[in-house]
Amino acid sequence: MTGTLWIITVLTAVGLVFPVQCVKASETSKETVTLNVGFPETSGYSMTDDNGNRSGIFYDFLTEIAKYTGWRYEFIEGTPEEMLDLFDAGEVDIMGGMYYSEQLRQLYCYSDYNMGRNYSLILAAKSDDSIKTYDPRTMNGKTIGVFAKAENKIERLKDYLGHEGLDCRLVYYDTTEEYERCVELGQTDMILSSDVYQKDEYKVVGKFEGEYGYIALSLQKSALVGELNDAMRRIYEADADYARDLYTKYFPSDNIQSIVLDREETAYIQNLDRVRVALIRDRYPFHYRYQEEEKGISKAALDLISERTGIQFEYVYGDSYGDTLRLVENGEAEMTAHFIDGEQMAAEKNLVITKPYILLDDVTVKNRRIDRIGEEMTVAVLEGRDAPEYAAGQKVLYGATIEECIQLVNDARADYTSLPALMAEHVLGNRNYPNASFYVMNDSKVPVTFALR
Repeated sequence: MTGTLWIITVLTAVGLVFPVQCVKASETSKETVTLNVGFPETSGYSMTDDNGNRSGIFYDFLTEIAKYTGWRYEFIEGTPEEMLDLFDAGEVDIMGGMYYSEQLRQLYCYSDYNMGRNYSLILAAKSDDSIKTYDPRTMNGKTIGVFAKAENKIERLKDYLGHEGLDCRLVYYDTTEEYERCVELGQTDMILSSDVYQKDEYKVVGKFEGEYGYIALSLQKSALVGELNDAMRRIYEADADYARDLYTKYFPSDNIQSIVLDREETAYIQNLDRVRVALIRDRYPFHYRYQEEEKGISKAALDLISERTGIQFEYVYGDSYGDTLRLVENGEAEMTAHFIDGEQMAAEKNLVITKPYILLDDVTVKNRRIDRIGEEMTVAVLEGRDAPEYAAGQKVLYGATIEECIQLVNDARADYTSLPALMAEHVLGNRNYPNASFYVMNDSKVPVTFALR
């Protein structure tokens, strides 16, 4: 394991501490402050794509902090080790994801408020069939490689094992080189890691809360810690769940467990022909062409499945949502890539649906003469979909496409229609419907799934 977080643990272990007092100034200079930001590439926390766009929990916090402080940032990239050296030398002014300890408080000026906490993971090789992701008891009698200097993390591991009633032997490593390869070299059955450093060749067999991460200023910028604290306080006053929501954004729980195939499944895929998938031709945001390249949510999901499992897909196109369902019904495709109804509608069509791979906001498009949705109205429904539950008892008109559904509303033949927001917005942005207006349904989501016969 490499990265900012474990390096801080190392510093704690070797006792590199010097007394210093961080000045918690209530007010600092009103001149524009530009800070050098240590920005090592760390999954979920500080990331930079090929186009130079930055993201991650730390970056989002910096963006929000700047709204209250007016700070500007110069980003410095490099390894976590290089960033910490520059931080100690005062060439980097601010860093995130820093573990806190009373000893390290003498080295860095921490905010009073944390950035949330990550999760520690127990990982095993995907090829190890003896350890099951769904049965912790299979960990009994196995060995776990740990980085010896990560004492707090190891204590949490011991607590987790005790709580689960598991008997595992810990194998301690003093160097990261040995530690990181302990499972690969067959020296241990598992390794203690974290969500930040999860690798695709491993599966998650245990998970528990890790330590809190903090934003910290260098000693040379200690006078700014009051502004940092004030900004962090205001962020949490405005949204108490800000850190938790950011963690969910960058570490979705559904993604933390990578795909694990058993031998039977692997053999099945190896003997599987290409799977024909029904897609709506040129339908944003599911599938469309941009600069001669195929794009879209469904396309990206299928590409990822193919990459992770080896399943090969062949696309079969329909001109409408109803067409894609008919392609599956007629045996011209094995599955449709964007089913937007629930289990009941799937059962009526003799389809089996997967878990949603995305949730889209639901939007109502209504005729402008309508003040609110009520009884004795006419609803336009996309062909192949079921009418929404709140439309029970209302007259239903079906439109073959989204454009037709909105046109029915625009022409006052229907009072309203309910559609996934991204689809409706794209149509409304490209065509003129002067008599139609739309609003997003509060807390109403449209699940998008794969549907198979």
